[in-house]
Amino acid sequence: FQCVFRVLPQCLSPETPVPSVLLVVELLSLLVDHDKLTPHLCSPSEGCLFLLLYMYITSRPDKVASETQWLQLEQETVWLLAKLGVQSPSPPVTGSNCQCNVEVVRALTVMLHRQWLTVRRAGGAPRTGQQRRTVQCLRDTVLLLHSLSQKDKLFTMHCVEVLHQYDQVMPGVSMLIRGLPDVTDCEEAALDDLCGTETDVEDPEMDCG
Repeated sequence: FQCVFRVLPQCLSPETPVPSVLLVVELLSLLVDHDKLTPHLCSPSEGCLFLLLYMYITSRPDKVASETQWLQLEQETVWLLAKLGVQSPSPPVTGSNCQCNVEVVRALTVMLHRQWLTVRRAGGAPRTGQQRRTVQCLRDTVLLLHSLSQKDKLFTMHCVEVLHQYDQVMPGVSMLIRGLPDVTDCEEAALDDLCGTETDVEDPEMDCG
């Protein structure tokens, strides 16, 4: 399977349609079950699969794809990263000097913002399977962002480019998750920390150490 990684960067180019990128993410989710293959997801170069995926998602180059297709791609990406975080004590998403280590904060914040807008437009409690998937994605994205905030000493600096989205989305996401009947202590602690970061990040010159 290692030979597969050599062709995957081409499948994450801006010219690739969303359904094809979704298939790549689903394939990666299967491949990361093998410890020897996981390190291939990140390579400190322009061919880094994580970096290409994050840039694709934040730029949304496929203008033909529907909003539902984009949201599905974002959700599968979040769950891929969540899976890596559970399986590996030092996942490639935070364990390298690659540019993807910076881009992941921006990508997760952008995805959180988009998923939250979808929930807000729907209004009320999640009723359909898709709405429940979106809420679960919000919960998982919050935990991923919190994990990054604990491991990345420059987390607040990496948030600066998406500060507007971060400030706009965190109060609403916090209220939604805290209002769920099965909210966990871990989620509440994550929200406490991230909402604190929301105010701290306003000063880009702060000491992030």
